[in-house]
Amino acid sequence: MLGLSQAELAEKIVALGGNMYQQTIAKLESEQRALRMSEADIIATALGTTVADMLRHRSVAIGRASAPSLDEVRRELMAVEADLSQATLRSRQAAAELERARQLVAMSQAESDRAQAVFSELSRQYQDLQGRLAAAVHNERGPTLSGSGGKSVLKELPRSGRDVVEDHLRNCEDCQAKQRRLSQE
Repeated sequence: MLGLSQAELAEKIVALGGNMYQQTIAKLESEQRALRMSEADIIATALGTTVADMLRHRSVAIGRASAPSLDEVRRELMAVEADLSQATLRSRQAAAELERARQLVAMSQAESDRAQAVFSELSRQYQDLQGRLAAAVHNERGPTLSGSGGKSVLKELPRSGRDVVEDHLRNCEDCQAKQRRLSQE
């Protein structure tokens, strides 16, 4: 077959995961045994071709010079129809899988958009609260940061709030001036 010995073809088929002996290939070539569709697929793969191409060139492959018989053409037509049916089924399955994947992507994108919107709103609220905290400390307590009974306001704040207040005090000229006045008293 196509420059390969029956034994070499059998080895290629076994390498592809098939199970075919040289004797089986001899029976197929001499038409003593019917060829199964699964065998046709693996033989075609081993030969680097397709079942349809093998059937089109069948008379040449088995050494016939005459035109194929009506039965041979029917068998070829049935094999091509089976290949077409399998290809159509695989195409429909792939299209369905693609559509499911597109739906998952759309749902994931919608969820990501919702999460981004929540994150943006919380970030805006956080920044607003940081500004309000700095303004409240500046307006109500000044640079001493003492609450009732001399207790430090900073100790009552979470770390991010303390950072905001400390940063404000370092950069606010009014608070620095008040601090200098208080330290001179």
